[in-house]
Amino acid sequence: MASSLTVAQARQNSSLWTVADPSDQNSSLFLPLLNQASEAIINSGLWKGMYGEINFPAIEEFITLPRQWEAIVADHMQCYGAPPVIGRFQEFSSQGTSYFPSNQAKWCMNALVDHGWFPTERIQLSELPTRITILNALDAGLSGRIYGTYLDGLETREWFGDDGEQGIPYTTSYPYVDIPQAMFVRNIVLPQTRGYKTLSTVDGLTVRELSSYQPTEVNPLYRRYRAKTLDVRSDGNPVLRLLCKRKFIPMVAETDYVYPSEIRALNLAMSACKLEQQGAYEVGQSQGFWSQCYQTLNDSLRQQRGNIRTPAVFNLAGSAGSIPRTH
Repeated sequence: MASSLTVAQARQNSSLWTVADPSDQNSSLFLPLLNQASEAIINSGLWKGMYGEINFPAIEEFITLPRQWEAIVADHMQCYGAPPVIGRFQEFSSQGTSYFPSNQAKWCMNALVDHGWFPTERIQLSELPTRITILNALDAGLSGRIYGTYLDGLETREWFGDDGEQGIPYTTSYPYVDIPQAMFVRNIVLPQTRGYKTLSTVDGLTVRELSSYQPTEVNPLYRRYRAKTLDVRSDGNPVLRLLCKRKFIPMVAETDYVYPSEIRALNLAMSACKLEQQGAYEVGQSQGFWSQCYQTLNDSLRQQRGNIRTPAVFNLAGSAGSIPRTH
């Protein structure tokens, strides 16, 4: 679902900025309160407009959702119907998907296996040194930290005498800085930058990009699933269609889009968050604001949808056929 409202436009609306600070339109309190309200709405599960579709033209055993999507809620895989989304525990059970070589993944998978959160868009294939590249020379000299494990699961550390901190510190350099410790990357802290930055593995002269990060990404995490390997279709249609739940992305710039974009709902949500900051009694009072907020959002969706109704079809085992529900 797209947004029609930027942070700058929200700041211009008196019904929003006055909630944060009635005396100052440019108050530093405005953006944190707007972020808090947006995060609460998106993570509540009560707003029906936080879903969107993404498509994959091909699958190479693993898929990773883009930054703004949190989880798959429904799927359709070309001629294979809608495979279930299952937990990784199933890979380790006798009745589950089991483990098999990549060259068999094209035929054996009958589900999407949730592998959880990872800091890279692409899977890292082996324990290797890494490289952080910046595209803007003005982003040189910024500090960050990379966290990893060795093949045996032990953490990489920066050692000082008999003790050490987790992770390896680095300072950005144009065009890149190499981190010589071979590792599997498990987390990375990035500086906020003017331009994009990338993380790659380095194997001699072979550099393989794992992720390209947006300027505002500082603690990147992406949801990854294991899937059947499928090649590009000859007709150009996607091999996998996904309905996904939106992930909250903190707004940092005036040009960032606000989700949701309904002014009245945001006013109610910001008012509720402000009440909750004031004490336990006010938390109870805030529930009325939240109730009106979600009603406003969902009523807006119903207006957009008009008289559309989604029929549910029930396939009853042993019956003569399916029973369509039309009312």
